[in-house]
Amino acid sequence: MTRWSWRPILGACLLSMASLGAADQGLAGQRLFYLRQTLGDDGNDGRSPATAWRSLSKLDKALEAGDTAYVGPGLYRDAVFLRNSGTEEAPIRILGDPSGRHTGDPPGVVLIAGADPVDESVFDEALELARELVRSIRQGEDLLATPPTASASTSD
Repeated sequence: MTRWSWRPILGACLLSMASLGAADQGLAGQRLFYLRQTLGDDGNDGRSPATAWRSLSKLDKALEAGDTAYVGPGLYRDAVFLRNSGTEEAPIRILGDPSGRHTGDPPGVVLIAGADPVDESVFDEALELARELVRSIRQGEDLLATPPTASASTSD
């Protein structure tokens, strides 16, 4: 029967917890940035949850090798085009924070759409045509019949 000692396991657990704490606080030389959809302001410096940015595009020039950005819950309609590169030893990390643990936000979905809101009025004409089609179907009109052309109706 093999006997297990709890001391090496406890040591490994404490080491893992210390590593997690270091990642939360930032490693030496690592900078942390924060984005918050609801409370962020692009006039801030983005370096703490209290001074978070609102737009992903603020990360474009800011992030350098070894930096981490936490993105709080919300819908982000812009994109990130990084100007700097990370390395294998010091990657650039952009991490969604759906729990709000890092940003201080309530839990929620982090959604990056990369698109502007759509002006729904562009669909008004198509909606009216669809309604007209439905009315025609309900009235029993033959939708496959060819509508008369202007020359055919004047030749009677």
